[in-house]
Amino acid sequence: MSRYSIAVNGVSYSVELRGRRGTLLTFAVDGVEYAVEVSSTTHASKAPLPSRGSSSAERGSTPEVRAPIPGIVSEVRVAVGDAVSKDSTLVVIEAMKMENPIKAQRTGTVSKVHVTKGQEVLSGHLLVEIAE
Repeated sequence: MSRYSIAVNGVSYSVELRGRRGTLLTFAVDGVEYAVEVSSTTHASKAPLPSRGSSSAERGSTPEVRAPIPGIVSEVRVAVGDAVSKDSTLVVIEAMKMENPIKAQRTGTVSKVHVTKGQEVLSGHLLVEIAE
């Protein structure tokens, strides 16, 4: 089927459309299968989305790392002043009994940590800021 790269809150995901029956779409995001009911579709942009393999500079990454999903912060692996590299795990969010590592999209130094262990976060919640 069709493969796409989508960005949600600055995080890129590999998506594979696996099937469609009327308004029910079946797709896999990074290997996990989902089914959703779609009431309508719109095409916001025809510009190509960056692939997961592109560099953070090419993606125009921001210094802000936000939660891609709601959940509970089970680990904070960085502190202010820590040097981090691209793809280092910064925070782990537990959602639906699964551990979800939240990784740095750029190399830099942690300038602010906005969460603590045990804190509940919503999708889009600011977790960490990284300065170059």
